[in-house]
Amino acid sequence: MNQMSRLTSPIGWLGELLPHTAEALGIVDRIEGEIMRSESIFGRERLLQTVLDFGTEAYYSHTDYYRHVIRDTIWPHGIWVAGTHADFLRGFEFSALGFVWTGFEALEFFSGSSQWEIFEIYEDALVAESLRGQFGKSSPDGLDRRIELLEDQFLQEHGTEDELFDLCTPVAPIRTAETCLINDFQDFRRVFPQPPSIDEIMDVSEQHHPTAWQFLRRHVRWNLVATEHLYSSMPPQSLVEKGSGDQRLESDSHGLALSRLQPTTLALVDKIMSLNVLNLVLEPAFSFKGCVGLPIGMVFRMAHHVERRPPLDQIKLLVGKMNLFNLAEYKSRHE
Repeated sequence: MNQMSRLTSPIGWLGELLPHTAEALGIVDRIEGEIMRSESIFGRERLLQTVLDFGTEAYYSHTDYYRHVIRDTIWPHGIWVAGTHADFLRGFEFSALGFVWTGFEALEFFSGSSQWEIFEIYEDALVAESLRGQFGKSSPDGLDRRIELLEDQFLQEHGTEDELFDLCTPVAPIRTAETCLINDFQDFRRVFPQPPSIDEIMDVSEQHHPTAWQFLRRHVRWNLVATEHLYSSMPPQSLVEKGSGDQRLESDSHGLALSRLQPTTLALVDKIMSLNVLNLVLEPAFSFKGCVGLPIGMVFRMAHHVERRPPLDQIKLLVGKMNLFNLAEYKSRHE
């Protein structure tokens, strides 16, 4: 059986130069691995049908709606983002895993196989989004703010904006969500020359199973209707990706530039690059905009979250109660 094409390819010897970046790449792989495991447990045919039942309007309006959830709510900011850079990466992974588990909990509810009531699922969605947000844009100590502070430090102490871009932007073999879409859709289209049905997805050969599911998981939130738009908007002649030779040259050139840096500069570049991996690789595919964010967004819709806007104290109480449980579950699964 063919192995899944990793969203983040191994960075080989660069991992010795960039340990934080290597850890960020590992986080992306572990998050996708947890989603794959959950897909199998939930049932892939049931998953495709549940997402289709959400409807086209909910799918295409999801990102804008979820942004309203984020912006129209006062979220707590706690101690979860304190500590070293390595602590931040570990906390980010924990919050991302909690988001995955809550997404599948919501899918169980919407598929009709959960014994929980909507208010119980809603409380878990509030906790999951609160923890996710503490590491994201809604937090004064989150991902965007940390990138901004580290980039300012680089510009003040180590180099120019051009050098910042050249050194800290992920390049081959790391694939951002944008470059990954081109590659994954090329592979998907070779297996399915026309937009597939649920039956065609379920009947795909074992050889092509990883190709089909990594595309559905990463790029269309498991929604087969959304694939039809890509077939018309991204014809084969538009899918041009850098060849392996160009990617190797880009990677070698980047590695050479990194190897010539002073240790203090390299350490700072490593921190910035690791956060860029989370921001440009993990966030688009597996955060609120991605596959597991869709069912959580549906929970917020059903609970009329934007209209009710629960008070800060209520969310703080929920987060405090649920953190210990989620932390115990996280450790039991991953230690």
